[in-house]
Amino acid sequence: MSTVQVVDENKEFNSKTQSFLTQPELEGTGLAYHTVAVFGSQSSGKSTLLNHVFKTKFDVMDNNARRQTTHGIWLGCDLRGKEPLLVLDVEGTDGRERGDDQDFERKAALFALATSEILVVNMWENQVGLYFGANMALLRTVFEVNLSLFHASPTTPESNSESSSESNAGSNSGSGRIPRSRILFVIRDFTAQTPLEQLAITLREDLDKQWKTLAKPAGLENSTVSDFFDIDFQALPHKVWQSENFVTECDNLATKITDSFKPEYHRDVPLDGWSVYANNIWQKIEQNKDLDLPTHHELVAKFRCTEISAEAFNAFSQKTEKFANLEQSIPDFGKELSLLRSECLQSYDNIAGKYQKSVYLEIRKDLEKQLDDVLLGWYNQHIDILKEESIALFKNDLKDKEKEDPKQSSFGERSAAAVQKSLAYFDKHTAASAIDGTHFNADGKRKELVSQLSDISAQLRQQELQKLLKQVQRYFTKQFNSIESIIQNSLDSKTDVFPWMAVKSHALTALEKAQQLYGSDLGVGGDDADLAQAQLALESEMWLALTNKIQHLSSVDVVLQRMRDVFENVFKYTDEGLPVVWGLNDDIDAQAVKARAAALETLPVYASAVINSDGEYLSVPVAVAEFITEKGDEVKEFDVLLSADDVLEIKKRFQRLADANFVEAKRSVMQTNSHIPMYIIVLLCVLGYNEFMMVIRNPFMIAFLLVLGAAWYVVYSLGMTATVLNLMRSYTTHAFETTKSVARDYLNDDSTRSRPSNRSQKPESVDSKEDSE
Repeated sequence: MSTVQVVDENKEFNSKTQSFLTQPELEGTGLAYHTVAVFGSQSSGKSTLLNHVFKTKFDVMDNNARRQTTHGIWLGCDLRGKEPLLVLDVEGTDGRERGDDQDFERKAALFALATSEILVVNMWENQVGLYFGANMALLRTVFEVNLSLFHASPTTPESNSESSSESNAGSNSGSGRIPRSRILFVIRDFTAQTPLEQLAITLREDLDKQWKTLAKPAGLENSTVSDFFDIDFQALPHKVWQSENFVTECDNLATKITDSFKPEYHRDVPLDGWSVYANNIWQKIEQNKDLDLPTHHELVAKFRCTEISAEAFNAFSQKTEKFANLEQSIPDFGKELSLLRSECLQSYDNIAGKYQKSVYLEIRKDLEKQLDDVLLGWYNQHIDILKEESIALFKNDLKDKEKEDPKQSSFGERSAAAVQKSLAYFDKHTAASAIDGTHFNADGKRKELVSQLSDISAQLRQQELQKLLKQVQRYFTKQFNSIESIIQNSLDSKTDVFPWMAVKSHALTALEKAQQLYGSDLGVGGDDADLAQAQLALESEMWLALTNKIQHLSSVDVVLQRMRDVFENVFKYTDEGLPVVWGLNDDIDAQAVKARAAALETLPVYASAVINSDGEYLSVPVAVAEFITEKGDEVKEFDVLLSADDVLEIKKRFQRLADANFVEAKRSVMQTNSHIPMYIIVLLCVLGYNEFMMVIRNPFMIAFLLVLGAAWYVVYSLGMTATVLNLMRSYTTHAFETTKSVARDYLNDDSTRSRPSNRSQKPESVDSKEDSE
């Protein structure tokens, strides 16, 4: 049969291994097969040995050049016996192609030991007793890792996990026993100068010595190599000088190997599952870090590169001390640190670049991370400073624009412009703060800045809104000063429009004018939510101003005064607006009833704000009411403006006012009807002739009479003669009554002083005198 590469030189497992094991010649094999592996030094004739012993077809070395022939791990098959025999040819150790990179050697040797029943160690006679030549260092490492991976003590927790892993890998699944193997040392070019028995003793001693120094898992501290491996030895003559004997001994070796298989050597994995089993074993070995031992070159490279990296980083730290505690932004922050970072890496590259490349690059990556960790802290600190400077710029720019001309633009426009300026400043300086070679960005800080600017704008917007709402409040108060006249005009017009509907229409008109004057957002800007809040604030101010005005108009004193004005306008003035002079033929009673009815008609209007014939009342919209309540103000209901007690009190007080006006009108008519007799007038003219002549001869009296006559003419021209006469009559009557009262008091006091001391002697005469007075 042909051969297949199981693991290539790049440590990749070949998926075609499964196809090789499912060939017709191997069909139905099951567990009836065995495995043999060989490893040893490069160019020691391993492949040649296998081809002679098992008749396989592995590539062999060209005699014209000593170079590596087997790359990776190859698999062949010997079908001559009763049971198929799988043969693993492992890449040679200590080859010049890999140099001191022993990673693959260790892993390949461990794979051969873990998967085969018999491990053939191919070595020259003169290598016996050597440490590296006999591969003792390699065997020691392989034994140690083999114990930790596949032979952990079942009594420890670690063993349980390892056993589970081993079961997952397919090793000994179902048996539960510790797998054993046979290690067969084939000593090539045997000369018999040293007996084979003595060579075997030397090799056993070396194996025991290496085993004792192993780091063994818990529970296996006292184990020996014989507990896991059966050790055997076989000598072969020189292939060239004793070719016939070599072939004969190879046949004998084949027979010996075939007869050496024992049931405890078998891995209990069916042949059709061996590929999966081997793949799992390889992956487990590949992932084990205990095999990744550094070479001498690697150790030197790690030491020097680490030292060079520390020196470069220290130089970098000394040059960047000023960035440790920043208090203000640096214009060339990114440029300076980019240069210093590049200089640090270049300093490392110039010296460390000559060492092993993988180590150099690995430590360079660590140096970059160390630099970037420090730079990231400084970068974030610098971005925070830029953020604070941007916020300060926003506030200052907003104040400056407000001082320039606050009426030129609204707060919303000023705020939006200041935000854009602040973000532009931040973006410009963060771009200048970028450090070459890093992936730092200020996206998160920019989001924080936008959020903070939004919060500050919202606070300032609220302050500006409160200022504007005070102006709006004064505006609405002024607009609602005419509500009383609107109500009266609606009552006087006798239309179907309810007075409070007219008031509502006026209020909505005032709101529209305010929106046009101050803007729907009141000039404070913001998003849709802010605009909605500003609109609600505007409407709430309108309703609050309207509520205050309605509360004033519906107070008891104001309503009573309103009714009194209506009564007097109807009772005391004509339809043309002239004062009424009552005569004997005037129906004062009917006019008083009409005036009282007109006044009482206004009382229901002020008692409740009805806006239509369905009995609907004036009310604050729900959204506005909720907004007012959230502000802590009270929402007034307009269905009851005056309580029943208030209405009763107003009616009583109005009745007294109406009665007083009625009585006064009646009294003025009675006083007008009293006439002076004619003889009295004639007597006054005769008796007052001398006084009259004295007056007309006196220039001062002439002037006084002229003034008095002019005044009388004006009164007469204005049609106010009756009114003036009534006033004069009223004042004369009042003066006469006052004079009588004063005279009566004087006489009472005088009579009291003139009485005798014994008042009891003449009580009746005194009382009669007082009565007569």
